[in-house]
Parts: sequence; C-alpha cells; structure tokens
Amino acid sequence: MLKERIDFIRDYIEKQQHFSAKCKAETERFQPKIDGRSFSKRSPRRDLRNLPTLTIDGASAKDLDDAISLTLDEAGLRHLYVHIADVSHYVQAGTSLDEEAYARGNSFYLGEIVLPMLPKILANNLCSLQAGTNKLTLTAELVYDQEATLVRTDFYESVIKSDLRATYEDIYAYFQKGELDDPLTYELLTEADLANMPAAYRKLAKEICLAKQLAAQLRAKRIKHGSIMFEVPELEFTFNAEHEPIKAGLHVITWTNQLIEEFMIAANEAVAAYAKANNIDIVYRTHGQPEAEKFANFLQLAKALGAIIPRSFYRGVKAIKPVDINHFLTRNQTNAAFSTLETMLLRSQAKACYLPQAKGHFGLALADYCHFTSPIRRYSDLLTHRALKNYWHRKSNKHLAKNLSKQCEHISEQERMALMMERDVDDILSAKYMQQFIGERYTATVSGIVAHGVFLDLPNAIEGFLPFRDLADHFIFMPEKMLALGLRTRKTLHLGDKIEVELARVDLETYLIDFVALDPYLGVKKSSSRVKKSSAKAKKSHKAKGKAVKVIQAKPHAKKHKVIRKQRKKAGRINDRHKQ
Repeated sequence: MLKERIDFIRDYIEKQQHFSAKCKAETERFQPKIDGRSFSKRSPRRDLRNLPTLTIDGASAKDLDDAISLTLDEAGLRHLYVHIADVSHYVQAGTSLDEEAYARGNSFYLGEIVLPMLPKILANNLCSLQAGTNKLTLTAELVYDQEATLVRTDFYESVIKSDLRATYEDIYAYFQKGELDDPLTYELLTEADLANMPAAYRKLAKEICLAKQLAAQLRAKRIKHGSIMFEVPELEFTFNAEHEPIKAGLHVITWTNQLIEEFMIAANEAVAAYAKANNIDIVYRTHGQPEAEKFANFLQLAKALGAIIPRSFYRGVKAIKPVDINHFLTRNQTNAAFSTLETMLLRSQAKACYLPQAKGHFGLALADYCHFTSPIRRYSDLLTHRALKNYWHRKSNKHLAKNLSKQCEHISEQERMALMMERDVDDILSAKYMQQFIGERYTATVSGIVAHGVFLDLPNAIEGFLPFRDLADHFIFMPEKMLALGLRTRKTLHLGDKIEVELARVDLETYLIDFVALDPYLGVKKSSSRVKKSSAKAKKSHKAKGKAVKVIQAKPHAKKHKVIRKQRKKAGRINDRHKQ
C-alpha cells in the first residue's frame, strides 16, 4: 500500500542521510587538493590541464562527474575528450566507503532531497570536476572524421583543470536557441552574440560550436541506426526556503542536454567495445526485446486508438527492431492520444539492467554498451573504472570478476527501488502543491481511462482523476475501443480529449487528486455541490491564512483509492523514466 511505501521512504531518507563514522574517518585522510605529487613524471596519468575543458550541467548540480574537451587537428580530425571523475582513486575496494557505496548502489534523487552514493566531501568536492581546480580523471579520447565516423579511440588516466562550469540554460541562451541540428559555427556568431557572453564562455566559443556540430552528427547517425527516441516528459518542482513545492511543470530539455547525452553515449559505447575486445571484466548495461505480454496489451490499445502500426508489430516481439519503434513514434505524432501511446509503448519495453556479459542494448540499438560516465552516482561505473585500471596496471581482475554477477543483481535492484521511490515522491509533491488550488478551474487532457473514471493531465504536468461517481450521467468504460460512454447523453470520452474541470479534492493520506467536470454535457451530481462549497471554503481559508490547506474535505473511501491506484499503475499513467 502507498502508506507503507511512504513510511519506508521516510525511514530510508532518515537512515541514508548520514554515513558511518568509519566512512567519515576514511574521508578525513584524503588530501584536500590535487598537487604535483599526484601526477609526477613517473605517473601514468596524462596531464591534460592545458586542453580547453568545460563541464555542462544543470544550474543546481554539485556532483559534476563529467567534462569535455574538443580539438581539431591539422588533418581535420575532431578529438572529443570525455573526462570522467576518477572516483576509484579515492574509493578503494574493501573499504567502508566502498561497502557503503555498494549498499546504496546509486544516488537517490527524491524531489529536492539527494541521498548521495558517496559522502558530500567526495561527491561535491574532491571528485566533482569543479572549474579552476586540478582533478583526477579517466579520459575516453574519441577521434572523428568530418562525417562523424569514429576513426580511433584511446583510454587512459588523466588530470584535468576545467576552464568553465557551464550550465544548460546559459549555453542555450548564448549559443542560439533552437534545435541541435540547427547550423552553428563560430563564424555565424555575431559581435553582439560574443559581447553578450561572459568572458569564460567567449573564450571557449569555438569549442562549444564545434561540440554542437559533432553532437548533431552523432545524434543523426544514431537515429538512422535505429536508436529509439522516446521523449516522455518528466515532472519537475521548484521549492522555497521552507522546502515546500511552489512551482510544478515539465522538465525542459534543449539541445544542450542532447549534446552531453550524445557524448556520454558515445563514450559508454566505446568503453564497452574496448573492454569486450580486450576481455576486461566490466559491468555491461543491457536492454532486451519488449516484454511479450505488455507489448500485446499496448498493441490492443494502439489498434483501439487508430494508430498506424508497422507490420513487424504483428510478428511477435522477437521480430521487432528498434527502428520499428521509431517509425511508430514518427508516424503517429499527430494522433490525439500520442502522449498516451508513447508512454504505453515505453512501458512495454524491457527494463534495462546490469550484467557481467554484453547482451546488447535494444533501446540504443547497440551490441555493446556499459555505464562509464557517472561514477559519483552509480556503482556500476565505479566497478567499470576499477576493471579498466586493473587492466592498465596489469593487475588481476579475477577477484572483481568473481563477484560481478551478484553485484550486478544488487545494483540493478537498487536502481529499480530508486525509480519507484522517485515516482512515489512525485505523487506526494503533486498533492502537496495542488492542495492550495482547490476550487481552481483548468482545461485538462484525458490521459487514461479505467473503470472508475478518467485520468487528466494539467498544463503543469500534474495528473489527477475525474471519478465517474461525480458525474450525473452513468459512464461505462469500453476497453476494446478505449473510451468511456455516457448511457443517457451518449457523450463519449476519448484519450486526448480536452475537459473543463475544477479541482475538488486532494487527499493527503493517499496523495490522489480529484476533479469535477464543468462540461454541462457531462453534468455533475447534485451531491457534488457540497464538494464545491467545501472547496471554496478551503480555498478561502488558504488565502486568509497564507499557507497550505491541511484539512481536505470529501475524502474518497480509502479502499476505492487503493483500487484506483492499482488501475492507474496498470494503465501505465505513472511515468517510467527512460534511463539509458
């Protein structure tokens, strides 16, 4: 039940906010700064501090585990350097820090609460690739020709000094808004463009333009090769000083996010191929064919919604290729229920997991893939780093390989738990945010239909529920046609329909949000007038007190809420974030 999950989350947060005394003692022994002794002439590390280097992350990010450099050689070849924090230098196998990182498996991002895999002194300081400081890294050097064909690769330990801590928002603003494939070279920047940039951005303008050009080519080739391009939006909250949600909306993705994504995917793929070719025991990121039962349910839904369906979809999941998924998404973008189709198609896919063998990544249409680029927040990447360094230093990987299967199973389970907790926290925050708007009116979109009512998406990306019991007409759900039919008015409700509604109830025990319809053809039961009055009263009380409403009237029966939540999950209305 949700209450049990919420209690678990609260206990988990309380427990994981603190690290053991042993971990703290181990971190205190670390040298606070990287000086010349860390990379002397006899060290295997390559000194890349003179390369033009930058990190690109969200404005609030503190655990900066990747940086990039771009250079152009005399032959016209582009050298992409993907520098990743060398966490393995600090977190040695068998230490308390390592045991704690393994137990957590990954960092948890629950609203504004971050439960890091590593203590903050490591995650946000020593390992974080902050600008202007020497940092130990592992570098994947990928060399591309003018057609973005990978010519050669090199992997090694390094030390870098980032020149710029850039943000997605700033680069998008300074280097032309638009799409990743929009032409942009240094020559196209005007004097006004350069004048509006801070000096640090202006200094790296040529490299940023070069990076955009390369990333656009890599993305185009990836799409052509069949990599699935799901774009299911994610809900994002803004918080005040009291840690209360004060704004909700869709997480904005621009070409700057895509640029980094392309470079990280390229590095992960290259490392996986390198490890496989050299028989290095690493953790592979695997993703299989769609799940047969879930895909059959999706296919039934797609038919009911009049979607254009590729022939391969009827031949069984083994016959489906990633490019077929992309074709479906491209050809059905004008379907009124496209967002539901995309979400359900995403949910029909197999869950990605970690394995000690390379079994391919269906979603990316790749034979070999691993996670190498985020060792601050993923234990899988840390294991891969250790395996690479053992190979480079001619040390045995037998002990690492011996435990790899068990470790892969554990970190896969931790990742699944983090995703479930993130969804539950989003439900909690949505309810807490929306309680102040009881009585407000919205134009909502039907995003799901079940036996008890319809799910509605608001413009701010928050989802609520319109129960059939609150309507004057008697509606029945017709799953074969994926619609609800009013027996008296013959009014139909389809996925994608727009409905005028009023926020009627917010239950802070079940964290469900209910609406009543304002459409006269749908009608509202007379008993619902009490809901409106209590809603107006709650809203008036909120305005008078200047704080969130704590007592919500007209709570639905808890048992029925449990049924609705199960139907909601079955209908696929809980977003499943597509993490490569």
